[in-house]
Amino acid sequence: MRKALAVGRKEFRQIARDRLSLLILMFIPAFFLLLYGYALNFDVQHIRLAVNKSGHHLFQLVAVHLSMANNDSSVRHKSA
Repeated sequence: MRKALAVGRKEFRQIARDRLSLLILMFIPAFFLLLYGYALNFDVQHIRLAVNKSGHHLFQLVAVHLSMANNDSSVRHKSA
């Protein structure tokens, strides 16, 4: 445990002396936090879904579920 604390103190002193390392240590996590928080959007939209239906009831269930999940989803019934 003493060796880990000694290494921690050494690293802290070294980072405190080097302003560039301190800037990088603070800037990069803040940059990724902003990037993942605002720039990337993981909402799934416009999914094409095919249902091989054996009965009309199954298609109705899927259509209702999709329309409830996403108000602007368009459900098209294509007969084979």
